[in-house]
Amino acid sequence: MKRIFKFIIVLLLVPFFVYGLLSLTSYIQGASLIAKNEVFKTEYIFKLGETQKVYIDDSFNKIERSWGNSPHSIKIENGIREIVFKGPAILKTNIDSIEPQKENVRLKGYMGVSTKDTSFYVKESGAIVGSGMHGG
Repeated sequence: MKRIFKFIIVLLLVPFFVYGLLSLTSYIQGASLIAKNEVFKTEYIFKLGETQKVYIDDSFNKIERSWGNSPHSIKIENGIREIVFKGPAILKTNIDSIEPQKENVRLKGYMGVSTKDTSFYVKESGAIVGSGMHGG
């Protein structure tokens, strides 16, 4: 009787384990966002919930990868690539990263700040800066 009970428990837990493993793999892999030569600049748009919309202007195509979520859509028109996310994701350059969320946006860089800003741009160095931020 104990063997049957153990077998049933294992049989019930296997789908959860497989689902968790697949989710973890997807999270770790993310998506490559490296631009091809025909793309002049990239615009990232995060549509998070009813009202939160975050815009990131990457004129130098420095964002290389997303972690935790893949783009919902990618459109290239007149050399401008528009990438839309419908959920939170971490976008990474070679020196900085940004994580738009429903409540705020986390800039991971040197200071690791959270902000309510909704508009950002990527400098030629790869640093990500809020459009309302000054200096540096």
